[in-house]
Amino acid sequence: MDNTAKLRTETASTALNLTFRSTVADSGGEHTRTHKLTTDIPRLAPIQSGPLSSSRTTVYKEDRQLREPGLSSLTMQIPLVLDRPIPWITSIAETLRATTEPATTTTTTTTAAAEASTSSAMGPLARLTVLLAAAFPALVASDTPSSLPHITSISFSGNGCAKDPGFSGGFSDPSITYNSFSARYPGESQTVNCEVHIQASGASPGWQVTLKDNWVRGRVALGPGTSLTYYTSVYFSQDAARTGSVRGTVKNDGGDILRQDVTLHSELHNKAWSPCTGSDGYTGILNINFRGALQGDGSWATFEAYNQNWDLEWRRC
Repeated sequence: MDNTAKLRTETASTALNLTFRSTVADSGGEHTRTHKLTTDIPRLAPIQSGPLSSSRTTVYKEDRQLREPGLSSLTMQIPLVLDRPIPWITSIAETLRATTEPATTTTTTTTAAAEASTSSAMGPLARLTVLLAAAFPALVASDTPSSLPHITSISFSGNGCAKDPGFSGGFSDPSITYNSFSARYPGESQTVNCEVHIQASGASPGWQVTLKDNWVRGRVALGPGTSLTYYTSVYFSQDAARTGSVRGTVKNDGGDILRQDVTLHSELHNKAWSPCTGSDGYTGILNINFRGALQGDGSWATFEAYNQNWDLEWRRC
């Protein structure tokens, strides 16, 4: 992949034409597409000012949504570095993120080679080199470490894990398949939980990680007046008192039995962060607990969890 692209004309412009390629991996393999986008530079909103290679530098950014067959959305962030107000362009950095969306949303970072050109002449402009993010790491800082950790230990606890669940994927793209996560109301098993304990190492030093989103897919059967309340909590054993948690509810307020497949999504806002990674890239002991509780007014209800996966968030420390 080329790390540079060049302005094709020698005139300044209020319009910026981008051609880039994205690669998306899914169950059918890798698919590469070419996209073209024209953006109106004067409409870009400034997000940062300060010296870079010039005493007069402004950074602009625009998010764009594109639709392509088999690609639910493509969000483009284009930081533009200008040595004076529009349209005197001196350099461009680009990041891309593609999102594929079958039944649930999976995010895949793409790579791209970009070419930029200017049009609508407003005066001479010498041919310039457009630099990608590698040339401006301070402007387009990665939101994940360059080296991701690998799992060194994983175990389960809880009455929903009486038979060890199946586990596939890695630290950043896990998938748990349940064998015995089943709750019934009334009865002794109306509250069921499973907690996964993960240790990993090998991350780049100077990073912290936390749970951002958790998804559990399963099926409920709720009699009239019953409900399922589900809880997701996360903590690191090195600081167990600092726990992030969230809960949600599925209710049957109708007069008939509610039977349906469910995807229980938990987005954590009160986050528990890992210790700061050192030279060994150790992230600490990550504990993620999912619990489902059935309750009601004398009717009956069941809940069975099939599988679970989550997204992580990183930050520098």
